[in-house]
Amino acid sequence: MGVKLQPNHNYEMSINCPSYQNCKGANGESAEIYPLNFKTGSGSEKQNATASLQQSAVLLQEGIYAEETEGNLDKAMEIYTKIRADYNDVERIAARATYQMGMCYLKKGEKEKAAEKFEEVISYFSEQKTVAGKAQQQLDKLGIKKTGELDSISSELVKYLFDLQRDTYSQAKKLGIKSNSIVHIVDESFVRIQAGLVTIENDSDKPMEGDITLGNSGSNAQLELYDVNLQQQKFRIEENPQKNPKYTFIWTADKPLLPGETKTLGYRAVMPEPLLKSAKGYEMTIANMFGDEVIENFVAVIPTSLEITNNGTKNTTSHQRIGNFDIYVWQKNVPLNTMHEENIVLGARSVYSESAKPTVVDSFPKTYSNNVDPAINEIVVTFEEDMFQHGWSWCRTGPKSDYPTVLGNPTWKDKRTCDLPVKVEPAHSYLVIINLAPYEGFKNTDLIPAKTYAIAFATKDNSGNPTEIRADLLQKAHEINANSTNPEPILNIVPAKVREYIVEEFYKTFEKATEKGLRTNSHVNIIDQELNRTFGLVEIFHNSTSEAIDGEIAMGSNDSSDIYIYDEKGVKQKIRTLKIPASNYRYFWTPSEPVKPNEKRMLFYSCPFSSKLTTNANQQYSLTMQNHFGSPVIEDFYVVVPANFEITSQTEAYTSHGTVEDFDIYCWSKEQGTDVLHKVEIKLAKRN
Repeated sequence: MGVKLQPNHNYEMSINCPSYQNCKGANGESAEIYPLNFKTGSGSEKQNATASLQQSAVLLQEGIYAEETEGNLDKAMEIYTKIRADYNDVERIAARATYQMGMCYLKKGEKEKAAEKFEEVISYFSEQKTVAGKAQQQLDKLGIKKTGELDSISSELVKYLFDLQRDTYSQAKKLGIKSNSIVHIVDESFVRIQAGLVTIENDSDKPMEGDITLGNSGSNAQLELYDVNLQQQKFRIEENPQKNPKYTFIWTADKPLLPGETKTLGYRAVMPEPLLKSAKGYEMTIANMFGDEVIENFVAVIPTSLEITNNGTKNTTSHQRIGNFDIYVWQKNVPLNTMHEENIVLGARSVYSESAKPTVVDSFPKTYSNNVDPAINEIVVTFEEDMFQHGWSWCRTGPKSDYPTVLGNPTWKDKRTCDLPVKVEPAHSYLVIINLAPYEGFKNTDLIPAKTYAIAFATKDNSGNPTEIRADLLQKAHEINANSTNPEPILNIVPAKVREYIVEEFYKTFEKATEKGLRTNSHVNIIDQELNRTFGLVEIFHNSTSEAIDGEIAMGSNDSSDIYIYDEKGVKQKIRTLKIPASNYRYFWTPSEPVKPNEKRMLFYSCPFSSKLTTNANQQYSLTMQNHFGSPVIEDFYVVVPANFEITSQTEAYTSHGTVEDFDIYCWSKEQGTDVLHKVEIKLAKRN
């Protein structure tokens, strides 16, 4: 086509358009719509860029002719290679040449080389969305994973998302308003795929066939449409510049939609996009202005290896874990012409240990009760801390007869107490389980699932007599509950005066270290009559600032993530642990009460396990105490033993000793320099 152009002028045109598609292939199929937008230069400058475009476009057509008309793949590939070598800066042409190179390899049966070219298009020419989308489609056909794509989205997760949209549609319909769901799926490399779900209903008296409008948008991003079985649907986007928004999404139904029938469909963007990283982490915004009044779901699907690190979960209305993904939902009734927006920050998930999990502190009926009134109408469970108010997992194992008849939905009585309406029978054994993996709906406000807990009980008979709890249920409950409680604070397992003695001794060490500008550390080893060793620590935190501290405080590191910390009142403290690559665990403490300026708060660390001291032929029991603190420190090693035991040997002499209420308390206190291993070995034996 011969044309004359004016200098310094903007031009917009396209090859084919929706209403006129006369450019066709050899078989009569219409060519894809291709927009041309450009601005002419002043007329005096050299038109090198235009010349490059023209020359590369001519070469591309020669290559396509050789490939598709002549069938000469080698000749075509030579031309495509020349385009990449000489005109790589003309991205539109270079991207198409690379794609066609992949198609040539595909026709030769060399699938691996074809996949390399298609992946090159996606990674190198990601801005060329049309050809990049085609390259991704070829990778899909080859079974090649998308760049930044998730390893797997299970059918269970897909069903959850579709059910969520269907339920939302039903809610909205009752209110006479619209519904919408927007889904952002993130993979472990912080690459996002935008998706969503829509529900349409045939409210006419005739079947809906052929093209069905799903909605409008201001964006023409490449999308794919699927049903709940992940069968791809026929779908297109039409542009109408006179409309606002100007893009219309049209689904070509594979079968008629009958009167009164509803259909929920899911769409997803073809091209993934990396999240932007800031000083806070990887930031993700989910935003939409639907226009009409709408019940709208924002859904974030995130691998369990990642977590939301800001307070982005404060407005969540539900959270589920399905397989290796956490699903967070923000559901909101959005008024007319109102922006709906949620901003979250993602990062690698901190490790949460057993100590971070909330525990059950009370239940009704009490577990192991065998005289429960058969007239009760609820099961109640109370946790040690405030809980997430939009989830629960009341679970059963075994036959339904072992579980009470449920009469309604669970409800939260307060921030820590949840009840389940039930009916029970006389002279019957029951087992109710709180949180049984993978069902872990009971979570604290940080969305950490509660420990599994079993409530085993039996009801009275009709004469009011107790009923023996069935042995298998009782055994199951004992197995579960053996791991469901927290260890005692380390100094609560000895008499109060022993605790007071160690606290006073460690305060002396703390004051001495403070005068010298040193840090302090302690290990406490409590030995019982059976030579079981329980280990813990005592620590003093000093707020040397002029303001109260109530936020998270970095405390130190430990070889294990499983550590419990209590204050002087015995209140379990909130702890977050973070695995340091190729190292140990860093832990962070959030005080249960603000630490006032200049306050010194004592903390007691407990480990959830005990160990047996080793013995030799002479009935001597060995204990090794060691630590590599790192920085200069005054460190105390305490050993508490029953008074009928004595130390028979030690590699280092103890620095203090006291006897309190039939216990001997030994201490090895030592000032250590930088990067020094503090190690003491002792042997114990019963006194003659």
